[in-house]
Amino acid sequence: MSAQYQFLDQQENVKVKVPRESQYMEFVPAHKFEAGNGNIVSVEDHWRSSSNINGQIVQRNFFGITEEQLGKNVIGLAEVQMKTTSSGKKVLLINFWPNIEKQRAEYKMGFETSENGILQLCFDEINQPAKFVAAHSFMSSFVF
Repeated sequence: MSAQYQFLDQQENVKVKVPRESQYMEFVPAHKFEAGNGNIVSVEDHWRSSSNINGQIVQRNFFGITEEQLGKNVIGLAEVQMKTTSSGKKVLLINFWPNIEKQRAEYKMGFETSENGILQLCFDEINQPAKFVAAHSFMSSFVF
């Protein structure tokens, strides 16, 4: 069985800090893989950063990022997916593409943990940080 992908959300004009190149941020050359439905998916060159947030593996993929943008804030489109590997492991994927044209950042992305231990990915309006635009509970996807 191959990996399964579930689309969760996307938001435009999100400001994110692109990590610097390190052991946790690596360049991934273009490649192909077979999707769960038998289709071949082509993936362009990108930078990948993985981390563990409260027991949840989070993989951020930065497409179209130049070496000059590493370590800097960039504005663009953030797409969120839940990947279930062939072994059943849940990985939260955040795919990011920078805006081609200069745009004003409208949102910032961050994680919060609720009082009952639910990890939430939030897109907060920059001028109104207390307002959630989108929040996803990943409790059904993994156990803390």
